[in-house]
Amino acid sequence: MIQGQQALGAADSAGASLRGRRIGVSYESSVNLFCRDLTAGVREAAAARGVEVLIRESAHSSERQVADVAGLLADGVDALVISPEDPTALTPVIASGEERHVPVFTVDRATDGPVVTHVTSDNLLGGRLVAGFLIAALEAQGTVAVVGLQGMSSVADRVAGFRETLAAHPGLRLVAEVNGDSDRRRARAVTTEVLHAHPRLSGLFAVNDVMAQGVLEAIRDVGREESVVVVGYDATPQGCEEMMRGGPLRAEVAQFPVRIGRTVVDVWADYLRGAPVPRRVEIPVELVTRENVGAFTGAERLLHTRRGEVWTAGERVIYFPVRGYQMMLNEIHAANPDLLRHIVYRSGFVLGESIASQVQDLYPDPRDRLFVLLEDLCRGGFGTFEIVSLDVAAGRAEVRGDNLFEAAIAPGLAWARTPRAVDTYCSGRLAGYLTAIVGRPAVCEEVLCQARGDAYCQFAITVEER
Repeated sequence: MIQGQQALGAADSAGASLRGRRIGVSYESSVNLFCRDLTAGVREAAAARGVEVLIRESAHSSERQVADVAGLLADGVDALVISPEDPTALTPVIASGEERHVPVFTVDRATDGPVVTHVTSDNLLGGRLVAGFLIAALEAQGTVAVVGLQGMSSVADRVAGFRETLAAHPGLRLVAEVNGDSDRRRARAVTTEVLHAHPRLSGLFAVNDVMAQGVLEAIRDVGREESVVVVGYDATPQGCEEMMRGGPLRAEVAQFPVRIGRTVVDVWADYLRGAPVPRRVEIPVELVTRENVGAFTGAERLLHTRRGEVWTAGERVIYFPVRGYQMMLNEIHAANPDLLRHIVYRSGFVLGESIASQVQDLYPDPRDRLFVLLEDLCRGGFGTFEIVSLDVAAGRAEVRGDNLFEAAIAPGLAWARTPRAVDTYCSGRLAGYLTAIVGRPAVCEEVLCQARGDAYCQFAITVEER
């Protein structure tokens, strides 16, 4: 345990000691659903305490992450939360944080250097759950392989737990461990090699869901869907949907990154109060199988996409990006409402097309990608969405939206309080999504609208004629 800093005053509460402070967060990419969920947890816990959150994405570059963290320190943040890209590369800049009396916390992946607390999933347990499932499914007989990832402490723990449990069952042998490099194509290639080298392979453990998709593609390529049992890790919406479809993917280990994000802010609050804080906090994981996926709480994103919420002083709010941009839109709203609607639509379109392009490799199936994009939209606070139809060849899609107008709008955004601002922005996002998915410009028309008295909103997205 580490003894935290002394409280600023005897009367200070956790909220009072944090209010007005700033926390810097550095992670690999918001394309990664785990990172987005983790950041949502940090934002939620920080907002409840009046803390500002500064986000930096390293885009998988350790050099950029080092520069980002140094920049956050130069900006005067009061704490750092880091998911390290390269643990060794960050050591000097973390030491610099200690010299400035800025506490550093790591999440998901551990790093070298003076860190107050590391908050992560219980990955050792996760590996044990994977092995236990395969032992039961294969009756402790046969051969298995791991498609892993080098250089990550969280993955090393998963594989260690897997090996430890497997060792007690000599009838089920680990015959290969290969590096899928957290890349779908790479995982597909190395899995194909393993399947050819071990024609009687009976089980595969993919250490994250990106690689699980490549593993499944390789199994289908060689026609081994009936003979190989696959267990993945993350239980993303795509992984849950794969389990529900049937096929080789039989189970997933679910992590809870939102809980990790909340917990690291809680630990920081304890540290500032002077309370002892642990060196390491492990958040429990769960095994999700084809039999229980329907009841799994994380699958709400899959089964009933829920509205994303941020809570501040008890009020649910939508935060639109970039404060200066928000104020500019207020000015345009006052001068020309029609121009405002055009700008809001185009803003949604550009962002939607950009996000849809970024996740193309993660979700190459068009329906999977549209589903994940709608999930991301609803998590931003814009309502509940459902795919009514999608015809990629014809370039058409219909999406139903509910409760788009229920969330309160962040204070000071007069433009966003106009009757059609939210659905106009959503229309732009949907058109941008289909443009990226089909590869041709698309437009979106709102054919039904709750603001006009209809029971729900319905959007028709159509790709323009060549």
